[in-house]
Amino acid sequence: MEDLANVLTVRLPELLEEGSRQARVFAPIARLEDYINDFELYSPDEEEIAEVQGEVEVASEASGLREHPLEPAGERVPVAAVDSSVAILGESDVGVFAAFRCAIVYNDGRPPETFNYVAHITEAARLAYVKLRGVLSSSPFRAQPPACSLDRLIYRFMNVIERLAQRYACAQVRNGIVLWDGALTRTKETGIDVFRGSIGLAEEHGNSVVAVSKKTRLRLVTGEKLTAVLEGREGAFAIEVGDLLPDSIKRDLMGKVYVAKFTADGFPFRVDVAPKEGDCLSVLKRLISSAGFVHGYPEPLAQAHMHAYFTREDVTALQAYVRDRYSLRETDAFDVRVHVLGPFGVRP
Repeated sequence: MEDLANVLTVRLPELLEEGSRQARVFAPIARLEDYINDFELYSPDEEEIAEVQGEVEVASEASGLREHPLEPAGERVPVAAVDSSVAILGESDVGVFAAFRCAIVYNDGRPPETFNYVAHITEAARLAYVKLRGVLSSSPFRAQPPACSLDRLIYRFMNVIERLAQRYACAQVRNGIVLWDGALTRTKETGIDVFRGSIGLAEEHGNSVVAVSKKTRLRLVTGEKLTAVLEGREGAFAIEVGDLLPDSIKRDLMGKVYVAKFTADGFPFRVDVAPKEGDCLSVLKRLISSAGFVHGYPEPLAQAHMHAYFTREDVTALQAYVRDRYSLRETDAFDVRVHVLGPFGVRP
């Protein structure tokens, strides 16, 4: 396996540059509020799960679900949390410019690690993407360049960059917990071999992997979201729902699925657990002992999101960087809607 630190700091920038092509003009995206800082909402994995799985019924009523109380285990363990974000900076005459950022936060006093990239995504980037995928997976079908549009290819790059950062984090603590944003559900984009490689590396270092989702498609038969129904319940608890899921979904799960309320006054979240050893509940109890929580959400993950976040000032500076580095002539972004629809084509 390639040295992951070298991949993130050397190999990955080389591949991004390899997928670039000379451009002449740059049209910065004008609406800074359009920038996406929660990659979980727009990742190819999430899109595929939403398309294939849709809403998932797990029970007829919440009262029939068995709660397992969550209390601090009294044992503080190392924690590493990973999050990422992507910002589309603008278009060139031959592609799209984007910025990527991954952050890893630790609970042992170490400063956060961030990995920053700026890339010109062109047609040549499709082969660079295949090479980058090869670092994570040797599956033969990965050798085919994706046929999606360039603006969607950006999110495929973000997906593989985040998976690389997650795998790197799995080896940065020992006998602890690695927190991911999202779920441990295999998809075409993130296959079983990718998950096995990362979870296996975590296990080699004595670590469990816990993935926390800020949204979920788990619902009651009545249509109510399971997490919303459980918000009013008192105390901190976990409910295992994996056994209640359809077989078509179970086969794609790479861990045990729970709905967990980590603090008495917090929100419940979908939580996927791949334990190194022991049961999943003991892992969640050790997490409560080892991390703070923001409205019930693990604070290390919230901090990782903060460090991965692109502010409007960041985006403006990166747009200037792109223009100067590539010696581009700046032009206004062209929106055909404004021209053909007049005032009715302008976003509110």
